[in-house]
Amino acid sequence: MERYTLLIINMLNDFVYGKSKYEYARGIIGPIGEISNFFREHKFPIIYLCDAHLKNNDREIKILGEHAIDGTEGARIIDDIVPREGDYVIKKRKYSGFYGTELDELLREMEMKNLVFSGLLTSLSIRHTVADAYYRNYNCIILTNACCDVKNDLHLKSVLYIRDYYGANAVSTMNFPRLYVDREGI
Repeated sequence: MERYTLLIINMLNDFVYGKSKYEYARGIIGPIGEISNFFREHKFPIIYLCDAHLKNNDREIKILGEHAIDGTEGARIIDDIVPREGDYVIKKRKYSGFYGTELDELLREMEMKNLVFSGLLTSLSIRHTVADAYYRNYNCIILTNACCDVKNDLHLKSVLYIRDYYGANAVSTMNFPRLYVDREGI
């Protein structure tokens, strides 16, 4: 049976509720929560990729608190989809979740080839992480209703770009189980 890893990208307080919030971010919380539950039920891994904020320009980032990336409330993963035991949290400093992180090594240790993308923003962190995944020969699936951007049309254009140039599949969270997991049990 094929296995899948869910990547939840940049679902941080600042971006969803705080000073840098994106208008459509709250709309993807429900679909991410539902697909996270599905992944946990099937014992598929979940990896949170989070922008790490620099603190006081001292170039030192500390992980403080349960799921805070730099110790500030804005850098915390939102409580609605908080990591659970067994989930992974990886801090990143660039758009791509692969650049300068242990993501590739972790995926290879898990012998994982299928990545499922959710979170913020489709045109930036998701697009660049998919590009790096493509260059590393991972299979990519974009959950269209579990990602968003600053504008709906930019989200849709980005999904099409990712699909056309990086060979990613684009499906909704409602169709993912039927198209990828349930079909294997037939």
